[in-house]
Order: sequence, then structure tokens, then C-alpha cells
Amino acid sequence: MTIGQFRLGYRTLKTALSVAICILIFSFFDNHTPVIACLSAIVALREDMSQTYSFGGLRVLGTIIGSLAAVLYYFMQQPIQNKDLATFILIPIFVGLLIIVSDGLNLNKGIVASEATFLIIIFTIPQSQALLYIFERTFDSFIGVFIALTINRLIKPPADATEEEVNEVVEELVNESPDPQTRISELEQELAELRKKITNKTTDSDK
Repeated sequence: MTIGQFRLGYRTLKTALSVAICILIFSFFDNHTPVIACLSAIVALREDMSQTYSFGGLRVLGTIIGSLAAVLYYFMQQPIQNKDLATFILIPIFVGLLIIVSDGLNLNKGIVASEATFLIIIFTIPQSQALLYIFERTFDSFIGVFIALTINRLIKPPADATEEEVNEVVEELVNESPDPQTRISELEQELAELRKKITNKTTDSDK
């Protein structure tokens, strides 16, 4: 649905529904915020299942990598007497290493998750509670991704709505990169998958 320059698509509706379900589920847990699960659902939910699997898996994997980096940081800064100096030297090194490792493993889409997890643990979580937080954050990320996958599988847009998603993909991918050519292969893949969905829906409606 489009009103002027504002567009309400199926992906937007599914994302909002995923967040609502995350909030509902975590309302049964005392003193446990749904923020990580909600963010994971938002990041993971994409135009189709394959993309949702990809982004969701990378989100969880990035969280695990960032958590392991935080544990390694705690071990490395232990022998350093001046903790301020350790923070000043080691954290930038770890930030750079996370980018290098993620890029080398072709996990670029998980870089933000790994960096955010690492920095949040180091700067806001007491060392004595770090392991518990790592477990909770990984669990919350998994819940958010699982909800996004479930919603994406259960709610199927009609062919005309899927065609709108094609336009959303084009606009999103172009805006995400200052050089659209760097995203051309990903753009072609997503467009091919979405147009295949349109063809399948049209074929089914003709039967």
C-alpha cells in the first residue's frame, strides 16, 4: 500500500509482527529485555526465506564471534596493571581484528553484530557477569531469528505485493552502497528469487 511517498509493504508488516511476538514472549521473563531479540528479528527478516536464513545465521554467528573476542580480551588484559592503558590499546586492536576475521571468513554481514556484542560486553557488562550475558545474548539472537524465519514462512504476500518487494530490494541495495556496482551480484540474486516467486504465484493462480 502506497500513500504519497510513503509505502507500507509486506516486509514492513512482517517485521512489525515479529517484534510484537518477541515482546510478547519476553514479557513472561522477569527482568529480561527483548531488545536483542527484536533487533535480531529486524535484521534477519528479508524478502524471502533464503535471505532470511542468510542474514539471520550471520547475525547469530556474529554474536558468537563478538562474544568469544570479549572473552579473549578479558584474558589478555589480566596481566596488564594499567587497565586504562589496556583498554586504549587492546580494544581498537580487537575491533580491527574482528573486521579482518569476518571479512576473511566472508561474514561481512555479521560484522556489525560481532562488533556491537564485543563493545557492549567490554564497556557495560561486569567481568563476573560476562559469561551469563554471552549466553543470554546468543539465546536472544536465536529467538529473534527463529521468529523472523517463522513469520516469513507462514505469511506469503500475493504476486502484486511481491512485485513491490522487487522495487524495495532495488532501492535498498542501491542506497546501502555508495557504489551500486559493488552490490550488483547480490542484487541480481535477490531479484531473480523474487521474480521466481511472482512466476510461481501466477502459475498457481492459473491452475
